[in-house]
Amino acid sequence: MARKKRVIKNKGKRSPQNSDAAIDDASQFFLENRIIALCSGLKQQILRKEMLTALRAESGVKAVQKALSSLVSQGIIKQRGENWQLSSSPYPKPLTAGVLTVNPRGFGFVALPHLPGRSSREKEPYIAEEAMNGAIHGDQVLVRPFPASLQRGNRPSYIVISIITPVPDILCGILREKRGRFQVSPDDSRIPFTIAVEKTELLGAKAGDAVQVQFSRQH
Repeated sequence: MARKKRVIKNKGKRSPQNSDAAIDDASQFFLENRIIALCSGLKQQILRKEMLTALRAESGVKAVQKALSSLVSQGIIKQRGENWQLSSSPYPKPLTAGVLTVNPRGFGFVALPHLPGRSSREKEPYIAEEAMNGAIHGDQVLVRPFPASLQRGNRPSYIVISIITPVPDILCGILREKRGRFQVSPDDSRIPFTIAVEKTELLGAKAGDAVQVQFSRQH
């Protein structure tokens, strides 16, 4: 009787070396994103000393300097005197800005503005729920694609680096009560959270009422 050939399939487990490399890639990528956010703030630039003060406590000076060098080589930031800033206005590639549209299932896309030279076939950046970094439906956001080593799935995914223009912090919804605690469930299913309301802030509203509430975001 002929023996069947046994085939051992690779289940895709990473070697320790590859896992360490992926962790290093992720750490640098997220540190680079923090630097980009600092450079693209209200002042559109940041002093080198201020940047090191903001980041070195958790990342270390060497890691910050490595991330700065990487961003310069990618053409994303540049140094001008003692300041660091984005290399071009409004945003250098591969950074993209647009309005975040969230699907009720949690993921979202960034609507791209119609700019000269931009192809109508260009796909809107895909944002996974865990990559929104506090952004909600309607926010204007700055996004960046994940590097190849951190991509998952067939469609390239992006991460929100910063919120450029947030939507107004007022929502409409239904006031609900559970065990003496009140919260508002937004009418818009694309808003993925409920808003807690203290009894002293009800202003006469009762459970089941349609209300308008002002909220503050947690960062």
